[in-house]
Amino acid sequence: MEECWNFHNNIAIPLEEIGKLHIGKTFPSADAIERGEFVEAMHLVLSVVFGNFDEIPEFVKASKAYASVPAHEIPNEIATELFEDFKRLLKVRK
Repeated sequence: MEECWNFHNNIAIPLEEIGKLHIGKTFPSADAIERGEFVEAMHLVLSVVFGNFDEIPEFVKASKAYASVPAHEIPNEIATELFEDFKRLLKVRK
């Protein structure tokens, strides 16, 4: 992992940008994502893209343990893995 990695810059801001593209300006801010809306934000985007979670049960199961958990309580490796899986799912769907 890169030395200057941090959740806000590497995950929260890009997730906010992705969310605003799919949901609009009502999507949670990077600050809200960092405070505990990380999983909920990804699920919101995926629910719009997929329509439901039937096609992505593994992701939902893996991410559910971190729902409502602030970023500082999620190990960096786990947060990165979940976010990379999220982005992969978006690419697969397009």
